[in-house]
Amino acid sequence: MNLKIQFLLPVSEKFAENRAIIQYHNWYFLPASEAILQNKQILEEYLQTQPLTPENFVGGFAIETDTISWNQFYFGRFNQTMEWFSGFRRLLSGEKITMITVFDDSRLILKSDGNVLTLYETWDDYYPRTDFCPEIQVNFKDFLQKLIEESFYFAEFSKKIRQETDKLKDLPDFKAHHNLPLITQQFTIENEQKIEAFIQFINHQFAESPEQ
Repeated sequence: MNLKIQFLLPVSEKFAENRAIIQYHNWYFLPASEAILQNKQILEEYLQTQPLTPENFVGGFAIETDTISWNQFYFGRFNQTMEWFSGFRRLLSGEKITMITVFDDSRLILKSDGNVLTLYETWDDYYPRTDFCPEIQVNFKDFLQKLIEESFYFAEFSKKIRQETDKLKDLPDFKAHHNLPLITQQFTIENEQKIEAFIQFINHQFAESPEQ
């Protein structure tokens, strides 16, 4: 099975001509690796969006198997996407199955069996069981390596946005910009530290267990 993972961020059609743009129906996404280079333009879009709400700050891991989208480009808010790391920490600490919330009321199931990782997503248990994302099985280590690489790109993008907002805060014309507080609430040092700690954790785990 050919596995591809990208951390994607939704953008407007203004970015439609970008070389890395991904279009799905009427949605446009930029990989975090490209968003790093476009950070000023993306920040400008956040500043100009009216109204800007927490729902504008979604982004997460687009997972493809054999060129077919597994999660159909549905992502949660940034804090929900961070739940991936909690789930894998539990698996690597000995749990065989765990459940995390990565998109609104959905539940992502992760199962570990040696070097095989099983994933599928269902809606909340209050509703009849329907698979939101079908069950797939992938190589555990390969999945994690791709996940931490894309996580790194998002952490770097977040740092770029914070650096730019810090510059704007010092300018009289932007100091009171009504969108700045919400932007700074979404791109946090805490999330960047979670990602960095997770990458260190994974590298340490694989160094101790190279056979996994």
